[in-house]
Amino acid sequence: MNILLSNDDGYKANGINTLFNVLSKKHKVFMIAPDSNRSAVSHHYSMYVPQKIIKVGENKWSSSGYPGDCIFTGLKSNLLSEKIDLVIGGINHGSNIGTDIVYSGTCACARQGVLLGCPSIAVSLDVKEWSVENVAKMDFTAIADFVGKNIETLYKMADKIKGTGFININAMEGESYKGVKFPKRLGVRRYKDYAEVAEQDGDSCIIKFVAGGNGVPDFEDTDFQAVQEGYISISNVFAEPVCDQLVDDNTFSL
Repeated sequence: MNILLSNDDGYKANGINTLFNVLSKKHKVFMIAPDSNRSAVSHHYSMYVPQKIIKVGENKWSSSGYPGDCIFTGLKSNLLSEKIDLVIGGINHGSNIGTDIVYSGTCACARQGVLLGCPSIAVSLDVKEWSVENVAKMDFTAIADFVGKNIETLYKMADKIKGTGFININAMEGESYKGVKFPKRLGVRRYKDYAEVAEQDGDSCIIKFVAGGNGVPDFEDTDFQAVQEGYISISNVFAEPVCDQLVDDNTFSL
């Protein structure tokens, strides 16, 4: 199988390189990933700014663009001579659960793959206690091995829904897992982040993002619950926007 990997943590990140090494044992794997951290860029897309692509290893390239650009390059340019069978975003340094999916560049990799007609998967790993130190020493071995052992099954799942969505995998860092769960719902996040004016000089100022933690008020049967309880969460996430018909008795002037 020809697999295209990307992420939003950058091509040097441990997560994507661990997965690259595991999958390369039995498959032909290509990596096109950002040249630096692009976390929380969502589906940022460079239409008018050319990308600078640098070969950084065997079947590995860095890109000056964003995660979505990397997948577009892999699937729609002549950089790669082989046809890609499967797109994987990750392994991300941090979970992409529920509302996180909106902001995630890792999930954007999978979404971009689906929008271009390719079966796609996003894989993310969380830590029990979030800190810069804990994230830096994350061990991706167990979740990478899970993906490697089950790649054919995961491909079939992704291929089955490639017209509508991607497979989103989340787990907690650990040496093993209790099993796999398919959550009924995605957990809605309640972020406590905020922004503050850090410096001000006349009419200009510097605004800084401050992380405030988050919670999931509706916990039962969600991807968040599955991960917290030691399971691997696997969800089917729609790639295209989904709407519901408005039924309203208001009148409008034309």
